[in-house]
Amino acid sequence: MADSYKSHMVDTTMEMADVSQCIILTVAYFLLSWGCHLASAAYSSTIPEYHEYTRPDKQTKCMITVKRDWKEKINWDMNIASGFLSAAMFAMYSYTVCTVLASGEAEERWLYRSSVSTHSLCLHAGVSLYEASTYPFVGKKLEFYVHHVLVLLNCGAFLYTGRGHPWGSFMGLVEGTNIPLCLVMYMRAIPALSDTLAFKLSGAALWLTYLLIRVVLMPFGICLLWQDQHNIPATAFLFADPVNNYAWLCLLYGSGAVVLGLSYYWFYLITKGFLKVLGFERSAKQV
Repeated sequence: MADSYKSHMVDTTMEMADVSQCIILTVAYFLLSWGCHLASAAYSSTIPEYHEYTRPDKQTKCMITVKRDWKEKINWDMNIASGFLSAAMFAMYSYTVCTVLASGEAEERWLYRSSVSTHSLCLHAGVSLYEASTYPFVGKKLEFYVHHVLVLLNCGAFLYTGRGHPWGSFMGLVEGTNIPLCLVMYMRAIPALSDTLAFKLSGAALWLTYLLIRVVLMPFGICLLWQDQHNIPATAFLFADPVNNYAWLCLLYGSGAVVLGLSYYWFYLITKGFLKVLGFERSAKQV
């Protein structure tokens, strides 16, 4: 095994000091996320559309002015904060994936751990806590809460054991789809931007990233993980205790099924919306 990776090899359990550090980092990133939210609110308050916007009335077709309520402002700031935070996560996760999964040996997919992988998983957990804490104010549906609970459980398992960080990073690549999603949501909040070329390009980027990352790449990753468990069973585990590891596998594959199901459903909705933006309303209704 290459010398550059030897320093990252870890035991099957982490010291309590390491676990405490992960908890502190997660809380710090949670507070950082809210800091980004407040920074967005401060900056956005200088934008007229943050306070009110014009849109055509559905009945009269005349342009009317609508004041943006506090729920819409919270959603606005969350989209901006989450967009930047998702970009940071995607960059850190991509670094780990390119370093280990694309060029390393199979064992490294389970034994490799670095400061980048640790910080990216803690950042993901902190951002999930932040986004979930905004949901009661904006009225998100149950599936969004379930999604974040699964994220926290899986990130927590990787961080607690110190193993499988490359797999956590690989699964975290789905955050790449949030970058164009947040941009689309931001531009949708300003009706004047909904008919621009930039909005259509953002929608195209959202559709393409969903297709490549969530629809194609994630099932491939799950299959590769399953293959590791059969080809290198002595290494391909998260918990040394068989019962705990079996419970983790149930969580992992159960989470994968839920996230994939949600991803395919959201991809269906994104495809419908994208076709509508392109002017194929009839085709979108038939999808």
